[in-house]
This record gives sequence, structure tokens and C-alpha cells, in this order.
Amino acid sequence: MILRKLPRGTGPRSRIELLERRQTGDDWVHLYRAVYGGDTFLVSLGAAPDARIVELSIDSA
Repeated sequence: MILRKLPRGTGPRSRIELLERRQTGDDWVHLYRAVYGGDTFLVSLGAAPDARIVELSIDSA
């Protein structure tokens, strides 16, 4: 899983929640809040109809 590649020292994953799901053309974009210890990240993942990842971003929240 891509979220396992976050910097060391972020602590154990305690929660991932879906914040938003929207369609952009044929693609679906999912926005998640991922909490690792005391750190929170916003993860945006876009997927094409054939399940290819077309967008991925991980930002501090």
C-alpha cells in the first residue's frame, strides 16, 4: 500500500477516512484523511475506469 511509504517516525496508522468521492470525466477521485500517530495527511487518489491510478498526492493536513 502506498501509504506505507510515508516518512519514518510518523507513528502507527490509526485511521483512514474517506472525505470525498467525485467523478471527473470517466475517472473517479477519492480524497482521504490518513492519521498516523500525531500526523495527519490528505491523500488524493484518482482512478481510471480500468483501475489505473491517474493521480496521487499526499499532503500534510
